[in-house]
Amino acid sequence: MNRQTVIVIITPTLQTIECWGNLKKACIAHGWAYNTLSKRKLPIEYEGYRIERVPFL
Repeated sequence: MNRQTVIVIITPTLQTIECWGNLKKACIAHGWAYNTLSKRKLPIEYEGYRIERVPFL
C-alpha cells in the first residue's frame, strides 16, 4: 500500500511544521482527543494549531 496523504500540523507561531503518517498518532503525541478531531473535515484549527491533510510526494 502506497501512502497517498500525510497530516501536517502547523504551530501557532509558524516556527514548526510537523508531519505525521496518521491523525491518531498526532493526537496521542499532542494529548488531543482523537474521536473529536476525526469527525471534523480537514483542514481545521484546533487550540491554535492548523491541521491539514496534504498529498505525499
